[in-house]
Amino acid sequence: MKYVTFILVLCVISVFGRVAEVKKDELNNLIVDEKPVKTQQSIVNNTVEVNIVNNNTDNKVHEKPIDENTNVTKKTCDTRVEDNLLDANHTNTNTTSSNKPCEPEARVDNGTALILTPYLKEGKAREAKRAARVDSKLFLGFKSYSGFLTVNETYNSNIFFWYFPVLNKPVNESPWIIWLQGGPGASSLTGLFDEIGPFTVVNSTLKRNPHTWLHNHSLLFIDNPVGTGYSFTEHNKGFTTNMATYSNHLFIALKQFLQIFPELKTVPLYLAGESYAGKYVPAMAMEIHKRKEKLGSEINLQGLIIGNAYVDPEVISHIALPFHYFGLLEKEQLEMIKPLIDAFQESIRKNNSIEAKNKWNILVSVLLFISSQKHGYNFLSDDLLVGKYVSFLKTTPVKRAIHVGDINFEWVNMTVNVNLAPDFLSSTKPMFERLLEHYRVLAYWSSPREEDGIKYTLEPLENRFSPCLKELRRNSVLTGGFSIFKLPQSHPDFVLADLWQLFSEVADKCGPGIPRKQSFISRYHKTGGRLTEVVFRGAGHMVPLDKPAPAENLVARWTHSKPLSRRYGLLEGSYIQEYIRNNTIFHYL
Repeated sequence: MKYVTFILVLCVISVFGRVAEVKKDELNNLIVDEKPVKTQQSIVNNTVEVNIVNNNTDNKVHEKPIDENTNVTKKTCDTRVEDNLLDANHTNTNTTSSNKPCEPEARVDNGTALILTPYLKEGKAREAKRAARVDSKLFLGFKSYSGFLTVNETYNSNIFFWYFPVLNKPVNESPWIIWLQGGPGASSLTGLFDEIGPFTVVNSTLKRNPHTWLHNHSLLFIDNPVGTGYSFTEHNKGFTTNMATYSNHLFIALKQFLQIFPELKTVPLYLAGESYAGKYVPAMAMEIHKRKEKLGSEINLQGLIIGNAYVDPEVISHIALPFHYFGLLEKEQLEMIKPLIDAFQESIRKNNSIEAKNKWNILVSVLLFISSQKHGYNFLSDDLLVGKYVSFLKTTPVKRAIHVGDINFEWVNMTVNVNLAPDFLSSTKPMFERLLEHYRVLAYWSSPREEDGIKYTLEPLENRFSPCLKELRRNSVLTGGFSIFKLPQSHPDFVLADLWQLFSEVADKCGPGIPRKQSFISRYHKTGGRLTEVVFRGAGHMVPLDKPAPAENLVARWTHSKPLSRRYGLLEGSYIQEYIRNNTIFHYL
């Protein structure tokens, strides 16, 4: 009964805070206008001062002075003295710093935001590149460039990028990757600091990432859509509400970026991202493909990489079932939340994106609560291991070095998230079907999903092993990966391959009859045509964070068209053989 009461209460809230009504009218004429935004400073100053009016700016004069090295406020006066709030009875002849009159507030000099588009309009691409260079001394010596590119002058909308050339290899001979985070509204700097970039933040200190994708690729991180991370706009109408807008913005930014770095025009390009980027990546690829067909674009797009991607709403409509299969929920609890599941699926059928997103947030909130999960990124760990770089990124020396000035940084911008609510139910399945006719696609996942073709295989196995899974979960022994937010469109053999490892883990506790595997298996993969699908073991929603070495190895081999692994077949007469019927090949590292 307590769960029923909780569900009824929780039906009026959302796991992500709020989902407001937003306007559905699409934005038009988003190609950069020819007229300037405003009177700019001289180009030779290398920076352009911006005055932002939306939520994405820091106060240029802070309420209290801030130590530039620590960003810790320092109390230097008593404002009551200045405001004559201390009467004679409070006067102290031995005046101390705590009751001295306040002096004028100190300004923290974060520099100015570097907008590179004016350079390009004046044909000064080389000057733009020099201005964008980041002081490598603050970043362990890694060479990089950063700045803003204007994608809509009407609303002064600007996209932030941070670019790293490949390590110790010629740039024009190594593939390059554009990384887009999900959210929507999550900064791509999470991918830089927590997943695939050359460094990470540990105890407020930069440490090298030994498994960075920079070893074999140049990396470009873009804060997308406008308003995400350091990207900003001066007008509320500058926020994105649909796929057409953010794909157009990404293409505009990419064209400007290639003016600054023309050496990348002929280099193989791969678009990559995870989670909600299952929409960003194919949308950007389609924009590039359409422009190439019509205008002969010079962008050398070769493929797409998506991780635990949200591609189609039908994929996430059965989110509750894996909770049950992995022993996190009892069948009675599944029945209890069935009204929430039905309500979400009904919103999908009605194609009501805003309503569906609201009901999705409620459903996830309830599932996390009744399964005692602190977050939804990896149920094997209570700690959320992402976002610890944010405080470091907001320090004055760093802000000056990466040319962001007083622009505020948000790990996840909820204004962006809410404005994209109308985009929630849009599907990119048709895009992938078309793109696969021209480009390679690597899709990696970290869990199976329930679908009609495998339901009868999963049900009896789940009934048999569920108690053991729950026992292992309590002992923190279970190593099979699972992403609860974005469930993959996998084939039955992927599910069985993942279950193979799962059953091996519980063999000793659940009795005989389950074959054991002695060799280490990090992932399973299958390739057909231009599509390669991979399932990672022991990973949650963010695979490069949980399994950095296997992820780096996979991507480097795939982008360089090298074999992904060695092959072995199953033993005759194994327990699982009757389910796979000799159709599955398992792949080992």
